[in-house]
Parts: sequence; structure tokens; C-alpha cells
Amino acid sequence: MDKDYWEIFYKNNKHPFAPSYFAKFCLDYFPKDSYILDIGCGNGRDSVFFSEKGFRVFACDQSEVEINFLKSKYIHNPYFFVSDILDLTNLHSRVNVVYARFVLHAILDSELLNLIENIYKLLPPGGLFMSESRSDKTNISEVGKNFDPHFRRLLNSENLRKSISDNNFVIDYFSEDTGLAPYKDEDPFMIRLIVRK
Repeated sequence: MDKDYWEIFYKNNKHPFAPSYFAKFCLDYFPKDSYILDIGCGNGRDSVFFSEKGFRVFACDQSEVEINFLKSKYIHNPYFFVSDILDLTNLHSRVNVVYARFVLHAILDSELLNLIENIYKLLPPGGLFMSESRSDKTNISEVGKNFDPHFRRLLNSENLRKSISDNNFVIDYFSEDTGLAPYKDEDPFMIRLIVRK
């Protein structure tokens, strides 16, 4: 992930705002009394939303600027902390849901495989991993390359499903479509996955 880009971005965009469409969608899938880990939480919009719905939330991001700001506003729930999303071993057995919105398309292929493997190890039996990412069905010609001003690639849904299945996750929900994450005049193809250990 491009840490320098995100440090500058969050310095200028600190305050949480309305939850994402994906966060609202996921509410129906959370087990009662879930402990949620929001990886790559950004400005905390979805983490705060989940905590307001009564869930215990741990939320991490690589941006020290944003996490320090969020920690000054939210002391106990959500619990915000700085972390490399590829190193989550300190949370083993503490969460039963891992939530990752707009994360998988912001990391390299090799990092993606490592992350999926680590999430599987982190979750208890029956634990859920929920993800929303940009699909390569989006009409952009330079799939898999660097999109200025920061790194972003588009994911192939079949490759992603294979990576998920290779790590013994069971797919509970899959969708690849537009209309899932519209923003201003953009309506890209997105991949939504909910998988179970």
C-alpha cells in the first residue's frame, strides 16, 4: 500500500462520514455479539457505524495520522490501532469477523495471497471474512497497473475466488456488478464476497 499517499489524504480528510453501502449490507450477515476487525479502516466511517450498532470493533490502518486522530475521539469502541494489515497475529482468537472494504485492490498479488492466508489463521471455525473490491470488468484499459495518484489494481473475480477456495474458505455470498458502490458520477464493477472458515 502507498503509505505516503494515504498519510496526506487522511491529514486532509480526517472526519468519519456516512457508512458505506457495503457496511450496511454486511449488517444482515454479522452473527450476534460479533467481534469485528476492520482492516484498512481509513477514516473509520464503517468502524464507527458498526460500533453504533452494538458490535465490538477493532480497526486498523497504516496511517498514523488518521489512527491518532480517531483514537483521540474514540477511546474504547471502536478500538483503533496502527498496523500493517499483513501482520495481524496479535489479534488471534479475538475476532470472529474480518471486514475489508477497498483493501484487496490496493495491495499486490503476493500480498493478497498472504493476507487471505493470515485471515484464515486469525478466524475461529465459522468465522467470516467480508470484502468489497474493484473488479477488472470495470472499463479501464490498464488493469493491474499503477493508477495515479496511488496504487490501485482491478481484481479478476475467478482468480480471487480461487485464492479464497485454496485457503479452505467456503463462499457464502458472491456478487460482481455495478450499483454496489456508486460515487458521484462513477459506478464501477465491484466484487462482494462473504466467506466462512
